[in-house]
Formats: sequence, C-alpha cells, structure tokens
Amino acid sequence: MVDNLFSWKDKAVAITGGGNGIGLAIAIAAKNLGAKVSISDINETDLNAAKDQYGFNVCLSDAGKEKDILNFISNTEENIGDIDIFFANAGVARSGTLDTSDEDWDISHRVNVMHHVWAARAVIPSMRKRNDCRFITTASAAGLLSEINSASYSLTKHAAVGFAEWLSIVYGKDDSEGNAVTISCLCPQGVNTAMTANMENGGVAGIDGMLNPSDVANTVISTVSEGGFLILPHPVVKEYIKFKTADYPRWLGGMRKLYAKFKGSY
Repeated sequence: MVDNLFSWKDKAVAITGGGNGIGLAIAIAAKNLGAKVSISDINETDLNAAKDQYGFNVCLSDAGKEKDILNFISNTEENIGDIDIFFANAGVARSGTLDTSDEDWDISHRVNVMHHVWAARAVIPSMRKRNDCRFITTASAAGLLSEINSASYSLTKHAAVGFAEWLSIVYGKDDSEGNAVTISCLCPQGVNTAMTANMENGGVAGIDGMLNPSDVANTVISTVSEGGFLILPHPVVKEYIKFKTADYPRWLGGMRKLYAKFKGSY
C-alpha cells in the first residue's frame, strides 16, 4: 500500500533500463500515480515504443558508459525538471566462470556497479538541496545470496548492494550539509524478463516462482513510498539471508547441491 505521506504526483522520475522488463513496469506504475517519467535504454526500438504508447521522455543510452548516464540525466532535467526519484535499474547478465574474458567482466562491472556510482555522483548532491528525494538501485537476490552460474553476476550484484548500503549510511539522514536522500535497493529473484527468457522456469532464480515485472513494480512503488531500504518482491529471500548468516557452512553445502542440479542450465 502506498504511504499517504508520500506522493508521486508531479515527481520527476528517471529510470535507466526503462525500455522493457522491470524498468518499464516501474515507469508505467509511476506515471499512473501522476509522476513525470523519463527513461533510458540501449534498445532504441523499445524506447520508441514506450514513448509512443506512454508518452515518456526517452533517451538512448548505454548504462555502461558514464557519458551516456550524464547525458540521460541532463536530458531528463531539461525536459521534465530536477530529478526527484532516480532508478539505477539497467543490468546485464554475462557468463562468469574462471575462463570468462576480461571484457565480459568489465561490461558486468560497468553496467551493474559503476552506472550506479556515476548516477549517484551526478544526482545526489542536487537531491540533497530538496526534500523527499529517492535513489534506488536494482541489484538482485544474487547480491544477498549468490548466483551459482555466474561469478561476474554474483560479484557485481553484491557490489551493487554494498554501494546502496553505503549510500544509505552516508546520505540517509539530514545533516549540516543537506537533506536526507532515501535510498532503496531492489533484490528480486526470478522475473519474467528478457534476461530470463532462455532459462527454463527461470533456472535457479525461479525456484520460488517467477514474477511478472508488474508484480515487482507494485512492490517497488510500495516500498519506495514507505521509505524502506530493501525491496524484496520474493519475501522468502529474507529467510534465506537469515539462514545464510546463521550457518554459513550449511548454507554453502546447500548452494553446492543447487549448483549440481542447475549447472549449465543457462
């Protein structure tokens, strides 16, 4: 349920990776609540379709390039105003074994981690001059637990969670230098998106059921409105975290069994 104390009406919302999947679903949900929405994506066809259907401000952008992130932010500010809510949502999933190329590791790092850093560096100082601003990173349950089939995905999503925690610690409270910025971190398991399209039943991520992007967006809107940090569309993830920290050896043993079951499934 959306907190009555927080209103999305007329808020300027910027979303990377907003052309499809979770990003698009969040954009639609925000617009339905009266927000002004700007999205970026690397897929021009998706962007144009979203613009035509929903009237979003759009900007072609590669989240793995800082200049593109900065261009998206400038484009958004010029067209819909100072950004009140920023979703660093774009992400990639590459193979990540010990044999994975440095290029694939670098792409994963730039998109899944550094694009959050570039965006935060660009928008948070401005947000601190105003009230009721939000910054949300899309990580993954893999950032709280692990991703057994991709070391690069697991590592970079852990880093995304760590960066969101740091932002909340440093900027999540009013101080002499500015207003607080509410920080949230989205950590879903299996979602029906292009990223999971080639995985049977979502692979290991779908073990607790696959959600549609609109389901995730509903949880996002609710948690962000309430000012919560951890956004868990699959509530069972909280129990997995408790189990992991309570008995690490047993948890690792269970993950090895999952790896044996799902190895090579995607």
